[in-house]
Amino acid sequence: MTFAEFDSTKQRASIHRFAKSVMTTFPLEVCSIECINFEFNATFKISDISGALYALRININSKRSKSNLAAEVEFVRFLRQHSDIELPTPIALKDGTFFGSAFHDDSQRSLNFVLYSWLQGEEIGHTPQLQMVRGLGVLMAKMHEATSTFEFGGDASLELLRDPLWGQVNNLFGPASKLNAENQNEFAAVIGRIDTFLAHLYSTGTPQPIHADLHGGNVLEFSGQLSVLDFDDCAIGYPLQDLATTLYYLDTEEQDAALLEGYSSVREL
Repeated sequence: MTFAEFDSTKQRASIHRFAKSVMTTFPLEVCSIECINFEFNATFKISDISGALYALRININSKRSKSNLAAEVEFVRFLRQHSDIELPTPIALKDGTFFGSAFHDDSQRSLNFVLYSWLQGEEIGHTPQLQMVRGLGVLMAKMHEATSTFEFGGDASLELLRDPLWGQVNNLFGPASKLNAENQNEFAAVIGRIDTFLAHLYSTGTPQPIHADLHGGNVLEFSGQLSVLDFDDCAIGYPLQDLATTLYYLDTEEQDAALLEGYSSVREL
């Protein structure tokens, strides 16, 4: 059987063994490893003998390249140095690098991984209070302000969010589509409008690093303080695209207004 054919329990056990193995590449004395998320990727809560906590992310399905991971870590480290946003700290391996790759026997491929310090708090979720939504707007604006002229060094690079589907496989059209001809034409018209707008957007300014996934599951609240995590989808785009992504996850006009109010209190919309 291939890894894809394993049931969920067997897959989890396999990735748990892999997590134990890759943690030996960090200068830590690990005492516990707990899987806290097993969906698109896998996340483990790690504790060492001092009681310090960490979050290990193993990219199972993510297509992120090593240059993408290098850029992600550089992005987070830059924000930590040039803003007051509460963020996790990337943890270096024994060799001094900030991400690793190891061969996973069961899937017969190399999996990338990265380790961050643990952030305290609870997710604000998809129905957050208005003051939290406003606070998220403030955080986003501070992030955009800090990275407006930031450029990556070396081989670090992120995807450009110029494509309407952000690089996802287009199953809306063609023989694989589940849509009838009329629906395909409707979607084609919408995609065309989006592409025309993106062409204008990307011809009028300079894109910058953005988080690209700032929803309530990636924002924590602890003692009244908000923090941001999970930069696995960060990319090169426009602040407008970050705002639109967050607005997509909000449910009410009041939430939308709170987000934009928080943002505009720091940076012009």
